[in-house]
Amino acid sequence: MFNPNRLLQIFHQTKVRKQLSAVYLTAVLIPVLVIAVVILTSFQSVMDQQYRSLAESDNQRVKSILFNATTNLYNLSDNIVNDSQLPALLQTRYASTADAVSACNNSPTFQTLLRNETSVSAVMVYSQNTSLGNSQYITQVDDQIRKTDWFQKAAQRPGAFWHTGKRSDRYGNTYWEVTLYRRITLVKTGSFAVLAISMNNNFLANQIENNTLCSMISVNDDPVFYSTWRQMVSHPLPLAVDEQTTYYKATGQQKIEGRTCLYTVNTLLPYNTNDQFHIVSIDSDAIAAMRNVTLTHIFLLGFIIFISWLVFFLFTHNFSARVELLRSAMHRARNNDYNIVDSFHGDDEISQTFSDLKVLVQQVKLKEAEMYQEQIREQKLLNEQQEMEYKLLASQINPHFLYNTLETIRMKALTEGNRGVANAIKLLGKSMRYVLENTGTTSTTLQKELDYIDTYLKIQKLRFGDRINYALHMAENVHADQCGVLPLLLQPIVENAISHGLEQTTDGGLITMDIRLLGSSVLSVTISDNGAGIPPERLQALKESFRQPRQPKTDSIGLYNINRRIRLCYGECYGLSLRSQKQKGTQVNLTIPYTFTEEALK
Repeated sequence: MFNPNRLLQIFHQTKVRKQLSAVYLTAVLIPVLVIAVVILTSFQSVMDQQYRSLAESDNQRVKSILFNATTNLYNLSDNIVNDSQLPALLQTRYASTADAVSACNNSPTFQTLLRNETSVSAVMVYSQNTSLGNSQYITQVDDQIRKTDWFQKAAQRPGAFWHTGKRSDRYGNTYWEVTLYRRITLVKTGSFAVLAISMNNNFLANQIENNTLCSMISVNDDPVFYSTWRQMVSHPLPLAVDEQTTYYKATGQQKIEGRTCLYTVNTLLPYNTNDQFHIVSIDSDAIAAMRNVTLTHIFLLGFIIFISWLVFFLFTHNFSARVELLRSAMHRARNNDYNIVDSFHGDDEISQTFSDLKVLVQQVKLKEAEMYQEQIREQKLLNEQQEMEYKLLASQINPHFLYNTLETIRMKALTEGNRGVANAIKLLGKSMRYVLENTGTTSTTLQKELDYIDTYLKIQKLRFGDRINYALHMAENVHADQCGVLPLLLQPIVENAISHGLEQTTDGGLITMDIRLLGSSVLSVTISDNGAGIPPERLQALKESFRQPRQPKTDSIGLYNINRRIRLCYGECYGLSLRSQKQKGTQVNLTIPYTFTEEALK
């Protein structure tokens, strides 16, 4: 079931640019395309109907011309057949051929006909009277003529009929024309003659060829005898015509002479005959013209859509970029990053919102600056207090007295043969000396820090034995005796690895320290253990304590203080990072600038 609220919810969950694209697609592009398709379809239908009407009108015009021409020829044949002089001429037996030719040529019937009728190209009577011979208008029937289709047809039926035939002029040129054949019955001799009146193609051309449409005419199933396309004469009609339909008429499209054309075919029943004239009108330019108009409209539509899409794209690109810039600035401000752009183009609601955001950021920065100054003052007071406490404690303990006392105890243990106690006292003294010497200082060498770690781990091995082992891997390009670091920086990390990672390990405990350079200016120290690991929720809390300026619980205060010392001394881009897996161990990575001590630089 359609749920508009659900659809609206999905719509609001997409980005603004996609929302604008969806609105453009549904509210502009699709309606424009639908309207354009409807209009274009209607326009094509109107054009097609107009071209069809033109073709049908021209076809009707040619049909009317042909009807008048065929009717006129039939009437002329009627006049000749009904002329009383012609039967007498055809039935008379002449003494000589010269008398017969003279009588035929002087017949007023043929002379008047040819003189007044331009639609007639030739008149000929085919006679079986052997005394007439051959003259201008009369030809004696021989065996070749008797075998022709038209003569056999005339011998079998008394009426008139039309037939297409091939002719040759006196220059030897061949052409095709349609001829009306009519049987002349000779009562006295009991014989018959055949009258043939041929239609003048030039007459048809003068009547028909007055426009750009092609016209073709054929009779029955004979080849085309007239066509404005000369190459089609003597060939069958290029269209299928239903001969069984008396008044056949059709309009459509067909490929003719390699081109898709619009055609109209019509049937003419000439006067007083049983023949069928097929009249075809062809518009070879109609389909191409309609296609060109359609392509032009499609191109214009595509151009309009492209322009609208271009404007829409530029607008949405600019709009979404401004929204994204505003969103990015707000996101950075949410993550305590107040370095947002100073300029924002425009003077609309979005730019006003950005201006309000800038004012808010400035106020927050001012408040944070005040809080930071307050924290610095508090930290300074705390440092001063710790320093005073340390000086007070240092003043109460005489280091030389403490060292001498430990040395006396160590020598007594050696005298009594207890080398383990002596060694432990020696390590303790060495450790205390390093701590006391570096308390209050800000720099030592990496080598001294590693020596202190080695001393510390030896003390721990007195406690844990072989349960804890230690390995150091340092890159060759790291110069530990020249590299300057903060004192007492690594020992709390190692202590955490023992107390939280390996304390419950019964055997095989290993602490690995990997020291290398990142590039040429960053020192990376990775301290790993294969102990119990840190639970995911606890690991996440430790990482959050590094990012947030708040005091963690006591079990991670050492790591927190080291991270704070590094960032206060070297900057926010340095510090600690943690990785841990349950029952697989913990990895602490420390990054500081790779710098040299003042003695190394001299």
